[in-house]
Order: sequence, then C-alpha cells, then structure tokens
Amino acid sequence: MATQYKLHSEQQGTVIFDGKVLGRATSQQPDHNHDAPFVAPGFDENGRKNKCPACRWLEVTVYATTPRGYVLHTIGKTVVPGEIEFARISRTASAFELVDIATVRSGNKPYLPAPSSRALAQASDKDDDVRDAYVNRAVI
Repeated sequence: MATQYKLHSEQQGTVIFDGKVLGRATSQQPDHNHDAPFVAPGFDENGRKNKCPACRWLEVTVYATTPRGYVLHTIGKTVVPGEIEFARISRTASAFELVDIATVRSGNKPYLPAPSSRALAQASDKDDDVRDAYVNRAVI
C-alpha cells in the first residue's frame, strides 16, 4: 500500500507523491572529532576539507513511487550556526538513472557516497530493477 509523502527543499519547494520507502541511510555519527563547539570551515594542514560527522552529515532516502518510478531525496544536514541544509529531490522512471543521480562527480573520479550506497543496497532488496542497476553500476 502506498503512502503519500510530502518532501520539502528550500531550493526546490515542496514535492508530493505516493510511494514507499525502499532504503534510508545517514552518515551522521554521535561523537564530535574536534574540541571547538563546531568544526571549523576550510581545510586541514593536509589540504583535506574539515569534516565532523556530528556537525555535518548526509541523509539519503530512496522511494518507489506510484505510478512506477523513483524519488531520491538527499539532505546535507548541519548543526553549525549560520549554515543552511541543502536538500535535493530527484525523480526518475529509471533505476539506472536513480543510481546515476546518486553518483557524485568530483574531478575525474565519480563515486557513490557511503550513505547513498547503503540506501541503494537496501532498496536492492525490495526492487529487482534497483538491484540490477546497483549491482551493475559503473562506480563504487
């Protein structure tokens, strides 16, 4: 049985659809990896972006929609004062495109972020088309 979902993104507005959750994952961790109240913006001494999975994290949900299709909902969450959350709501009729939409392209190395991979892996257990697209994806 389908449920009606109402997703909101400051960037895209509100999207309403009928469907069911196929997979959900987060990169949020309970513990901070720094001493300051919030992780400092910028980069560390090795040129890597300062990250703290208790300050900023990614949440990913994969939905199957009625009629046949998919919604990928990603949210870049933050508890850092002054920062905004960035949500993206993507719709597609194709499981292969669903995996492509979840893929991040950074320079010459496309990759599937861990929460996206976990949400798609969960969805693979519930949807044969997602399983085929996830198993046969071109990126890790």
